[in-house]
Amino acid sequence: MKNKILAYLLLMMPALLATSCLKDQDNLFEKSASLRVSEYLSNTKRVLTSSEHGWALDFFPDRKQSYGGYSYTLKFTDQTVEVCSEISNDLTYTETSTYSLDNEDGPVIAFDTYNNIFHFFSTPSSGSGAGGYEAYDGDFIFIIMDISDDENTITLKGVRSGNILYMHRISESIVDYQLRLNNFVNNLVFDLATAEIDGQKYVVNILADDRMIVIGKPGSGEEDIEVPFCFDSDGISLYKPVTIGEKEVRVFKYDEPNGAFVSQEDNSVVFYGQLSPSIVINNIGDKITSGNAAAELKYTFNLADRFTYTPTADWINVKAEGNSLTISLAANTTGTPRSGAIEVAGNGEKAMISVTQIEVADLLGNYTVNGLDSDNQAVADPATITTNGAFYTLTIHYGSYPQTVKMLWNADEGRFEIPSAQATGTIGQYSIWLTFLNAASGTWTAANTGYTAYLVPTIASDGKVNLLLGGSYGTYNIDCLGFGTTLSGTDYFYDYYADPVFIKK
Repeated sequence: MKNKILAYLLLMMPALLATSCLKDQDNLFEKSASLRVSEYLSNTKRVLTSSEHGWALDFFPDRKQSYGGYSYTLKFTDQTVEVCSEISNDLTYTETSTYSLDNEDGPVIAFDTYNNIFHFFSTPSSGSGAGGYEAYDGDFIFIIMDISDDENTITLKGVRSGNILYMHRISESIVDYQLRLNNFVNNLVFDLATAEIDGQKYVVNILADDRMIVIGKPGSGEEDIEVPFCFDSDGISLYKPVTIGEKEVRVFKYDEPNGAFVSQEDNSVVFYGQLSPSIVINNIGDKITSGNAAAELKYTFNLADRFTYTPTADWINVKAEGNSLTISLAANTTGTPRSGAIEVAGNGEKAMISVTQIEVADLLGNYTVNGLDSDNQAVADPATITTNGAFYTLTIHYGSYPQTVKMLWNADEGRFEIPSAQATGTIGQYSIWLTFLNAASGTWTAANTGYTAYLVPTIASDGKVNLLLGGSYGTYNIDCLGFGTTLSGTDYFYDYYADPVFIKK
């Protein structure tokens, strides 16, 4: 009897299983596919419009992500979207257009009316190459792949490029987010970082202009990891997760006090910025000129205290705290100009900042101007600098024909400034005007106004003052101070001093 019952149950098993499966299928698909997508789209709109301030979209055009990523911020209403982006020249500019949520073999969001900001990467133009008839291979229609459980992240897939993009909820206006992002990018003070992960050392190149990160393990023979990234308002997001050692990472936040990017997936993965002294030079310059009175000069830039500052003179003091740098100069009571320097060290590199204390009164008096004339002959002519209180006059005794040049003193830059094309005197029967030349190119400013040359004081090792010529016009450096004249409506140069040095007597 038991065997008959068992045989009967075995015969009935397929039917029982089929009945069970059919019942499960009825429960699973009790709503049509179109209804389920419709409900999903309704929920998507609810999530999109629920963000008080909007969303940040890490946008990667081109199916190979050749251009890296760019930040867009979006504020949704039931029918419209207001767009702002770092690609705009004016970061406060926004543009509003419409969007739609549709079922096209799945849930899709389309930015369906033209928006100058959002459609920049997808708008064709004449010509070939980037931005040509294929545009930048950017998307404006996206498959909605996922909404996170906390409803703070929406994952999209570009219909055209196939790129996976992430949109996350923000806590500030779409304009404020872009302004903060721009400030972050402009104040990022390094492009080289190092990391130690699972006992291995890595070098990280952050190519901000290319929006590309290159991660290498020196000496390992392993191929570098290259991945596009997008700047966030306080960090970077890689296009896709990468594995470094045994750690998978994608999103990094910037730790400003330590000058490092910290992975949000695994905080043991940290890219520590390597700080070149050029960062200091870019922020404060390589030359400080001050008067003889005591002075306290303050500068603010990221990670100012991560460098070592060594003054070469005891009247110079440097103090760095956080992002603040203070350079204090004691009063110069020596009766003559003086100069010193500050050595800046970081990341195994060094740079020098010259420091000069000088008053314009120290520069008045007699000089000898040394240089080469237009025949390439060495000359040494007397010169004087005087003032009438309103401006300064440089008189160059060119043979028996003194030429007078009016100058202004720029106290902030610590230099004389000389306008072009001013009348300086006569040479024989010729009326002379001042001109500037670049000897290597043979170009000159002729009788054109609007150009400025500089005489910059330097302190020689013996304490004497020299004045050196500087300035530029167009792409050319000014290295000749010349005299020109006009005959029958044509401009000619008469003579010049090439690489002149004014040596104070």
